[in-house]
Amino acid sequence: MNFQEQIASKSDQELLDIYINSDDYQKEFVDQTFQELNKRGIPTDKYKVEKENKARLTRELMTQGRRGNEVYIVLGFISAVLGGLFGLIAGYVYSQSKQNDPSGESYYVYDKKTRESGQLMMIVGTVALIATIIWRFS
Repeated sequence: MNFQEQIASKSDQELLDIYINSDDYQKEFVDQTFQELNKRGIPTDKYKVEKENKARLTRELMTQGRRGNEVYIVLGFISAVLGGLFGLIAGYVYSQSKQNDPSGESYYVYDKKTRESGQLMMIVGTVALIATIIWRFS
């Protein structure tokens, strides 16, 4: 794709922001932005460190994962105990959800404690669902 007209209309600072936050944009757009910065004679070396620090911080945050919403976790457990599918689905989502970083590497969405809660929620939900089925058909 050719973004030259769009890129040419941007200020130097806007182009630098795109370069620094390149994970938020299409690769072709960033490549053409970098070419425009070079064409304008704007050095990118000092911004490269900022860009790398941002990428490192993003990787660290993705590696840690985020904490699940405690209200939804409690509701998921209540549903799991009652044999509800919501508890099983919530447990699966909390324990298995992954996301990719811009380089394609996969990370769990939720932190370890939330994933463990999700696994337990799935176990409780499965046991409760089986018990409910046995009780209804016996």
